[in-house]
Amino acid sequence: MTVKLNRFGSLALACVSLSGALFTTAAFANEHQHHHHKAMQQNTEIMVHDAYARATPPGAKTSAIFLTLMNQQDKDIALISASADIAGKTELHDVVIEGEVMKMRQIEQIDIAAQSHTELKPGSLHIMLFNLTQSLNEGENVQLTLNFDDGTTHQLTVPIMKAMNGMSKHSH
Repeated sequence: MTVKLNRFGSLALACVSLSGALFTTAAFANEHQHHHHKAMQQNTEIMVHDAYARATPPGAKTSAIFLTLMNQQDKDIALISASADIAGKTELHDVVIEGEVMKMRQIEQIDIAAQSHTELKPGSLHIMLFNLTQSLNEGENVQLTLNFDDGTTHQLTVPIMKAMNGMSKHSH
């Protein structure tokens, strides 16, 4: 059997499917709320605070994003990748000190312990942006997607700010 739907039919079908799924979920949650009260309160989102991207001079091909990740869950989670609309490549980085030299290195993930937070800051953990498609000008924004090891993502708009003291003490 072949069913042919125009865009309005597809939208109506999607709405009917979604409303059925929501009704089923709501009925299940209401039926089992007294049995699984703690599970219903668990926050599955990561909170992001104080996010900003470092402004760049014209022609620069790299920058970095700094932020604080707060894990409201009762289990550990890890940031495993990120992507930005203005970068051809995005990596998770840390800074290590070898002798008297600060060096950046790419890392596989950034851990956020349960009921805790992890700060990405200059001279430490950060999200590195490579192959910028434009200069990052103060007052503009970057669209950022964070990908976590539990399969969830978090999309946010990150303001671009000028470098602050201490931000230019290491090179990439």
